[in-house]
Amino acid sequence: MTSKSRRGPRGDISAALLLDAAERVLAEAGVAGLSLRRVAREAGIAPNAVYTYFDDMADLSTALADSFLSRLDLTQLTVGVPEDALRGLLKSAMRLFTDSPHHVALLAAQRVAGPNAMNLNEALLDFFIERVGVETDLAVASTGFITEWIHGYAALAPTDAPTPAFERALSRLDLTRWPRTVDMLGRQDQRISVDLLVRAVIPGH
Repeated sequence: MTSKSRRGPRGDISAALLLDAAERVLAEAGVAGLSLRRVAREAGIAPNAVYTYFDDMADLSTALADSFLSRLDLTQLTVGVPEDALRGLLKSAMRLFTDSPHHVALLAAQRVAGPNAMNLNEALLDFFIERVGVETDLAVASTGFITEWIHGYAALAPTDAPTPAFERALSRLDLTRWPRTVDMLGRQDQRISVDLLVRAVIPGH
């Protein structure tokens, strides 16, 4: 079976232009509103022209999610003591995800492959091998742990706030049976979560 052929690029259209249009659609309509037809309309081009740059909506969504990862400042991993460097990156990632619910929905829906996802992975490997000084196998495991945590946080960040359904379900329970859990619901501290993660992946701290 032959692969689908693509037309040659037009001078007034680029992948960057389409990604900019997709960003505007995402901001206005969320992930549910993303479609090749709507992105094409936002960009002012015919829908078929999109296929010159992206195979399908999944391809465009992956590129959009990867572009979002470029907003992480990976230079934070190169300055200061290692613990503070990693802590700074994780906290900035949490702030970014909290402020960008539509983008984190993209990250939660798929594993992202692209230059910025690779940059994140490479920067973490460099950090653990060169700055923390661990063996390659441990650096690989630590990098996987951190990237899985970042993706997991992305998946959960939009649901952190209690929904009306959650509150109703909670109101039907006899909460005196779970006093520590009730106390936990009102006092989760992201700083402590980050500190626990940093201590887990940087030996001796």
